[in-house]
Order: sequence, then structure tokens, then C-alpha cells
Amino acid sequence: MNYENIGGHPIIIYYGETTLKGNFPLALVIGREPNDEDGMSNQIGQYYFESSPHCAFWNTSHSMFAKSIDQSTKWLKEQFKINKSSPIVYSDALPTTILNKEKDKNAIRLGILDKDIEQHITNLFSHMEIIKRIKIVFLSGLYDSNLKWKVSKGLIIAKCKTLGIESIEVPFFYPTNSREIIKKVDAEDKMELLIDILQPWRIPVKE
Repeated sequence: MNYENIGGHPIIIYYGETTLKGNFPLALVIGREPNDEDGMSNQIGQYYFESSPHCAFWNTSHSMFAKSIDQSTKWLKEQFKINKSSPIVYSDALPTTILNKEKDKNAIRLGILDKDIEQHITNLFSHMEIIKRIKIVFLSGLYDSNLKWKVSKGLIIAKCKTLGIESIEVPFFYPTNSREIIKKVDAEDKMELLIDILQPWRIPVKE
């Protein structure tokens, strides 16, 4: 398992001792829904990228950050491992879990009630121990063609504006989208913010 099981998939996942180590800034990456069957929990928990070294979503988002400081994904992950912490935290737009093997994910998504999405986003932004450190939110692959993502995305963007958090819509974090993701980040002048967030990890730390 690549995340901490706390009676369901955590609503926010973080790496290592991120919640215990100081107050360095964070970036929140919001995907669609977890590839899971345990349901969603309103708790935060850890993720372990070592357990899923080939996870395309995690690797592509880590690659975006690594490229902002002209480093490799492998190098950046190693710094996070040495430091036992990372500025990258993850969450999901929808309050459900769907296994990748499901053939018609949209049918499941369309069955989610708007009020449940609203409660999910309220829950997400209630975890102020994490949210107060977020400097930017990446909305990954939440295209308006899916009405449920549109509901969730609107709520997230509104929350970000209220809290003074930057937000940006990017293509889904998948290797074939890497170039377009970088172009979008550059076009919206967010690259410097990524560099600032990574400042504590730009100088290699020895064990």
C-alpha cells in the first residue's frame, strides 16, 4: 500500500514528517479521485512514493517540480527521502474512490451528489494545519466536460481566492502531458513560486 490506511483513503496525503518539520511552504496537487476501494476518510495521512516508484501521477508531478530547479525527479525524491519531508501534498476533487480497472468511471462520477462534493471540499479545507501552509493548488485534469469536476473545481478555486492561495489548472499529471504542463506553468508565471517552495531542498543534504 502506498499510503497510510486510516479507515479509508486520507483526504490529504503528505510525505514523511512534513507535518512535524517546521513551517515550510507546501503545494497542493489535486487529482480526480484515488485509485482505491476503501472509500474516502476525512483524515490526513502519509504517502510513500517508495512503495509506488512507477506511479505516473506522482512521478509527473514530482518531475514538474524538479524541472523548475533543473534537477531530475530521482534527485528531488532523494532529497525528500533524506529530509524525511516534502513540500508536495496531494488530495482529490471528488469524495469517492474508483479503481483504475473500472470501465465506466464517468458513470460513477455522475452519480455523486453535489452536496457530497461540497462537504468534501469543506472537509478538505478544514485541515488548517496543512492548508495554512499551502502557497499554490494544482488542479490536475479537471476538465469542464465532466460536470462533477466542474462543481468541485469551482468550489476549490473559490476557497483559494478567499484564503489568498494561488491556483492553476493543468493537464492531468501523466508523462505524455509533461511538456504541456510545463508550458502552462510558465505561461501563468507560476514557475518562480515553485522555485521558492523548493528553496529548502535546492542544496543537497547529506545523511
